[in-house]
Amino acid sequence: MPEAVYTISKFKLALLSMVVLALSFANPVLAKEPVTEVRVLIDVSGSMKKTDPKNLRIPALKLLVGLMPEDARAGVWTFAQYANMQVPFGNTNKRWKKMARAKAQYIHSRGQRTHIEEVLKRATVDWQKRNYRTRRNIILLTDGVVDMSRSAKANKASRERILKKILPKLKQAGVKIHTIALSKNTDEELLRTISMATDGGFVQVDTAEELERMFLRLFEKSARVDTVPILENKFKVDKGIRDFTVLIFRAPGETKPAAIISPSGKRYTQKQRPRSIVWHNEGSYDLVTVTNPEPGEWKLDTRVDPDNRVMVVTNLSLKVDTLPNNMMLGDEFVVKVRLLQDGRTITDPKLLSLIDFTVHMKLKDSSLPVVKLMDNGKDKDTFAKDGVYTGSIGHFTKPGIYAMAIRGLGETFNREVKHRLEVRGSPARLDVEEAKGGGFKTKIIIDPSMLRPETVSIQLKLPDGKAVIIPQVSETEWLTTLPQQYAEQEITAIVAGTRYSGKELRQNMSQKLGVGKGKPMLVKLPEEIINNSASKDTAVDKLMDKVANGMNDARDGIKDKMNDISQDSATKEKADDEKSGMDWVNVGVIFAVINGAGIALLIYIIRKLRKRRAKKQGNDEEVTAEL
Repeated sequence: MPEAVYTISKFKLALLSMVVLALSFANPVLAKEPVTEVRVLIDVSGSMKKTDPKNLRIPALKLLVGLMPEDARAGVWTFAQYANMQVPFGNTNKRWKKMARAKAQYIHSRGQRTHIEEVLKRATVDWQKRNYRTRRNIILLTDGVVDMSRSAKANKASRERILKKILPKLKQAGVKIHTIALSKNTDEELLRTISMATDGGFVQVDTAEELERMFLRLFEKSARVDTVPILENKFKVDKGIRDFTVLIFRAPGETKPAAIISPSGKRYTQKQRPRSIVWHNEGSYDLVTVTNPEPGEWKLDTRVDPDNRVMVVTNLSLKVDTLPNNMMLGDEFVVKVRLLQDGRTITDPKLLSLIDFTVHMKLKDSSLPVVKLMDNGKDKDTFAKDGVYTGSIGHFTKPGIYAMAIRGLGETFNREVKHRLEVRGSPARLDVEEAKGGGFKTKIIIDPSMLRPETVSIQLKLPDGKAVIIPQVSETEWLTTLPQQYAEQEITAIVAGTRYSGKELRQNMSQKLGVGKGKPMLVKLPEEIINNSASKDTAVDKLMDKVANGMNDARDGIKDKMNDISQDSATKEKADDEKSGMDWVNVGVIFAVINGAGIALLIYIIRKLRKRRAKKQGNDEEVTAEL
């Protein structure tokens, strides 16, 4: 009996939490933007003398410091054999930035070894639990591999601890790890894995000259800043902008000083400018901050560069919900944006009708069709005319780095959010070659940065209908030898596993066993990926349909409730604040009840799927034993 009472109390607590959460979304006063936290970890080992001979880590770090918004928190650690706090963690105000620029000068390349485990532990010692009031990010720069000892065994153990102990803790604490590989000799598999597992960004650069632009890319993934688009070296400044910061990249050997020109035609350079303009020059870039700028169209008198930016401080901002950094072929995601004035969502139809909300994407030099975001309550948009504009992006057919620009454009108002999305191809590869003793050596290799190795199982379907479970020979490889009798016939490898996002994946790869050495085969995924298992229990399917229908009915009910509220408000000259507040509470409670029911049903479904999978694995083992 006491156990039952405890369970009910726990359920009530969870229900109360969901009500508060729903109300926080409904009421803009309660919904507060999380504080950005960025911790930068920089390799200072001796090998950096070769990979970064000009010590370009210094201007790259100074760029990151200059870009940080003043309402964020940041710190810098350097590491080699030991990890040291180079810049104390704190609020990124003017005082902190001045200190950080000064301490950046002491970055060196005199250290021994590369103790990545140690710096990850030291820099995140206070990140033990998730905190929804903060947005946590790590930027890790290294040119090497895990090298904490002369012992290869000790280094391997350290690498294992990073993946199996430190990484799960950081992921649970809500940390995104962005990594930069400053050499082809880095442990790319490790850096990619810790980035993909936390949905962080990974970049590989061949020369240190690219560091500044890579820091810009990862800064945009880490911090939320308002920007305005630069079109043909022109950008618009409206009355709501209190100040703006322009980042201007310079070409190698460029001697002409950069300049900015105001709407009234005044020309400013580093040498000719008023005190209200702060100008930092680092040789390869200029960082210019203008306070109380003149409204109108400004111009950049410099060469056009797609990485130039204009970041603004304003009370009228474009809010974009969290965007993914990594996807796979066949995936899709939803973009949601809204205009905020002093932190509140704007819903005025007259104002919003003057602004177009769009998503622009490029893969290398090829532009994709522009996606228009809508607020009509259809498709992925939840409610009509609530100020939230929505659109679906996805079904990518080519892997690569997609440059995104989410824009809100009007005659006098322009805002933009830049983002880069990496779309990955196949997470597995099938290799077939003739075995020395006859037959065919069949190997499946998975990418551990895309699939969690401990969740992967692989089965072969043979031409005669038999099924064989392939034994795992290493963390990323599965290997078996097939007899010669299957020559010139097609086999199918079925790879099942779980992605770091939690989605299940099932991929089929087929290949003919020809005579002669086979070639590695990469499989296109759009038609092959099946999320949440390919063969589902019929009963579970029906239950899932019930859940989906129930949620849709509930959503329609909420929409009707919202429409009633809107109609009642429209017929009255004066709004009754207390009644309106009660309406929002009712909506919040409806949300909470739906979420609670959905969670309970989801737990039931997961348990049923696990039982079915366990039963299926038992059957597979029996088939293998018979073979």
